[in-house]
Amino acid sequence: MELTGSLTERRFRSNLRKLQYVLIDHPRRDDMIEAVTGIAGAKPGLFVLDSFPDNGGDHFVLLVNDDQIVELDAARSDKSPIVIGGTVPLKKFTRKLSLINKIMVAVALDMQGQF
Repeated sequence: MELTGSLTERRFRSNLRKLQYVLIDHPRRDDMIEAVTGIAGAKPGLFVLDSFPDNGGDHFVLLVNDDQIVELDAARSDKSPIVIGGTVPLKKFTRKLSLINKIMVAVALDMQGQF
């Protein structure tokens, strides 16, 4: 996969690895994985596409199978993680993303052999 412009594929891969580590090192990682594994077709290896802090917890956008994403709210420590809105088709989700995030999604899929 070739990316044009000043942002290189290597940089995107590095950013994606950092996002993965955010989930791996998160204190509620197991709870979040358990919350998502109930989704039909979810793969055991969740791939983090994006993450951002929120009041009372962190939000993660995860690729749960080949073409579906889910937004997960890690919530406060006294609550279970919340899956927001179930799964969303990746194509629908990417229409709302910035160009950088669209490219990151493409790289994520490329790393999983989807391209």
